[in-house]
Parts: sequence; C-alpha cells; structure tokens
Amino acid sequence: MGRRKPEYLDRRLLEAEAKTDKRLVELDVKNEKRFAEADIKNEKRFAETNTNFEKRLAEYHSSQLKWMFAFFIGNIVTLPGFLITCMQLVKP
Repeated sequence: MGRRKPEYLDRRLLEAEAKTDKRLVELDVKNEKRFAEADIKNEKRFAETNTNFEKRLAEYHSSQLKWMFAFFIGNIVTLPGFLITCMQLVKP
C-alpha cells in the first residue's frame, strides 16, 4: 500500500469544488425565488395596509368635517345670543 498520488487528491479537490459550486448555484436560484415570493407578499401586504390606511383616513376626515360643521353652526347660533345679552347688559 503506497502513498496516494497528488493527482488523485487534485481530482478529489476539483470534484468537491464542482459539487460546492453546483450547490451554491442551486441555493442562489432558491434564494432568488424566495426573495421574489417575499417581494410579492410584501407588495400585497403594503397594498392592503395602504388601502386600510386610506379608508381610515377618509373616515377620520369625514368625522372631522362633521364636527367642524357642528362647531360652525354652534358659533353662528351662540354669537347672536351672546351679542344680544351683552347689548342688554350695556343698555341703561
């Protein structure tokens, strides 16, 4: 039983490197596929979140307009009453 020749080791190293390269390429393909799927999911979630946000914003805006209108009407009704009261207090 003699020593193995360096050519045998070189060939084994080349085979191992080829296997590793093949695995890396396969992993790159899998990772790219996963990243693409994740991007699609993220875009979908972002669109849903954006839609929900726009919906809530519209609800808050309509609520704000309702209260602004209520305060405007309240001011219109209150101001003449306040002026009449002040005029009666000032009147001798």
